Amino acid sequence: MGMKRTAAVAAGVAGATALALGLGTAPAGAAAALLSHDHTFTATSGAPVSCEVWTYQEWLDFNAKFRTELRGPEACRATEVVVGWRYTDTAGVRHRGRQIAVGGRVAEATFSNVADGQLVGRHRVEFAGCAQDCTFGPYEFAPFSSK
Repeated sequence: MGMKRTAAVAAGVAGATALALGLGTAPAGAAAALLSHDHTFTATSGAPVSCEVWTYQEWLDFNAKFRTELRGPEACRATEVVVGWRYTDTAGVRHRGRQIAVGGRVAEATFSNVADGQLVGRHRVEFAGCAQDCTFGPYEFAPFSSK
């Protein structure tokens, strides 16, 4: 299974560069993370199939975005791609849910009025045509904050 590569982490996170995500001079209340995870599963034919699962999460000006994306050769197919979330809005109300792309490659969700430091994302992929190691995740960003 897999290796994880950090493609970019920005604004308020140690060692980060805002330019990497096009945030320019990001305000103190901004954070983003884009990670690539390698995942290899065994197809029903017995062949190994190597895929990339990209996980993305951002918080900027009280807006949040969550994204899970599957990349790789044609054999990298999913029965479902899932992105889940938990957050507290600026009024103190808690929210929880998930977006599921059945047979797709991308699941994504965006929200407004999200309080800083109250954001958790979970990412999961179920692979199609799979005999072994058929699930990536769940991978969780928690807690996620600009601090």
